[in-house]
Amino acid sequence: MYRRKVLMIKRAREPYKGLWALPGGKIEANEFMVDAAIREIKEETGLDVSFEDYLGLVSEHLIEKKAIHDHFLLHICRLKPKKGSKISAQEEGEVAWFTMKQLEAQKDEMVPSDYEIIERMVNEEEGNAFACVIEKKGRRHTLRSFESMSCQSR
Repeated sequence: MYRRKVLMIKRAREPYKGLWALPGGKIEANEFMVDAAIREIKEETGLDVSFEDYLGLVSEHLIEKKAIHDHFLLHICRLKPKKGSKISAQEEGEVAWFTMKQLEAQKDEMVPSDYEIIERMVNEEEGNAFACVIEKKGRRHTLRSFESMSCQSR
């Protein structure tokens, strides 16, 4: 969240091809999580950013044909664009800033867990660890659960 807007990327590749998503990617060998977050934002959006805060972890299962197809461990960070840094066209997909009102209107065109991440972890700063299940049938992705893994909720 920067100036009440969230940076999103329209994914050009699977999984979640064609859906708006929070930018991100894989941690490379010998790379720290913070460095990976900064690098991935640069690669996917062209923005130079600085690290502000670690918001938590989402353990996400993508179910396809009644089996776990992918398991992602998502480290959620708050990053801030450096002064003068601008979005540039990227191969990963279209990039845009969205207000919360715009995200609400685009909810069906987003990775389902990303909307929950923005609502609960970025806006409300609720909890710091969540378990998530998304089911894919054809081109449709449905959020089956997004639950806190904190000790208080058990």
